[in-house]
Amino acid sequence: MTGAKPRVLTVTPRYLPEMGGVESHVQQVMTRLAGAYEFTLVTSDNGLGLPPREVLDAVPVLRVPAYPRGRDWRFAPGVTTAITTSSPDLVHVQGVHTFVPVLAMRAARRRGLPYVVTFHTGGHSSKARSRIRGAQWRAIAPLLRGARKLVCVAEFERDLFSSVLGLPAERFAVVPNGGELPPAGDRPPVLVPHRIISVGRLERYKGHDRLIAAMPLVRAQVPDAELLVVGAGPHEPALREQIRRRSLEDVVTITAVPPTDRAAMGHLLGGAGVFALMSEYEAHPLAVMEAVALGKPAVVSDTSGLGELARRGLAHPVPQDADDAAVAAALVAQLRDPQPPSGPLEAATWEATAAGVATVYREALGASPLGVTSAPSDGGPR
Repeated sequence: MTGAKPRVLTVTPRYLPEMGGVESHVQQVMTRLAGAYEFTLVTSDNGLGLPPREVLDAVPVLRVPAYPRGRDWRFAPGVTTAITTSSPDLVHVQGVHTFVPVLAMRAARRRGLPYVVTFHTGGHSSKARSRIRGAQWRAIAPLLRGARKLVCVAEFERDLFSSVLGLPAERFAVVPNGGELPPAGDRPPVLVPHRIISVGRLERYKGHDRLIAAMPLVRAQVPDAELLVVGAGPHEPALREQIRRRSLEDVVTITAVPPTDRAAMGHLLGGAGVFALMSEYEAHPLAVMEAVALGKPAVVSDTSGLGELARRGLAHPVPQDADDAAVAAALVAQLRDPQPPSGPLEAATWEATAAGVATVYREALGASPLGVTSAPSDGGPR
């Protein structure tokens, strides 16, 4: 590798234009490390008809078919072929919930290629799928133990997998997600103090329905309170029906923002009085970090990575089994007397995330330190 950039093959189940927390993380990190590493990305397409090959942010992207079409299992045999026919210096596997990371780790191990894994754990709307997660992780434990480094986005994730895999803490690196949004520029958001905003894919486990159910109780104490739900997904019809049944059409709005339009998301978050997320499981949620980076009080479920943020003083926790009245009380408290995040935010940047990933790469490759390039000021795609 003398005189040349180390070649990193990044493997992720989904990528742009599909968008979520994992996709944002991967794009933000590669954008910032492109000056020090030569990236190629392999991902899957399970029915969107996306180009099999293209270049995004100066990174070659290869998409291979995934089966069954339209499902999130992402069984993509082409991942194996892509790895066995390439010669990267390092394979970076993103996520642990689909067949894609399993195929990637197996192929890397068979080729004798060093690999690192970032867990990116998350919830699922299927309770059955959520219940088998532990067994799923134990089944792929030999592959995970073979990684040069295991990367977590939160301390609770490190503790969880240290226990599941029986590995010491030093085998793991904790590299949190960034949280900054583009500056408002000449179009600053208009603050609506009694607006509650909930951002996240419209899935059952995200808990948007809990906020909707609490809104009549919130309105009884704060008559002009309103709820803005930002996201898209399969649970949208059920949420709209819930709104209709409760006659909340003038109180609750569901909208969506193009996933790459971070400026638009910044305006929505900046205009709200309170951020809320009642998700059953989040590792290190980008939406919460973006909200607290803007100084917004955040009300969250006291679970997984959300509870960790609360313990750091970045959010106000509500018990996971809280009833509508308790959720409403927490929201009303912040609407009446907002308490912005009090914990440290200095490391909640994508530059810090990229620097952490670069450290992982150096340790995995045994290479000398390499620099981190600067990113566009808006943090978005180039």
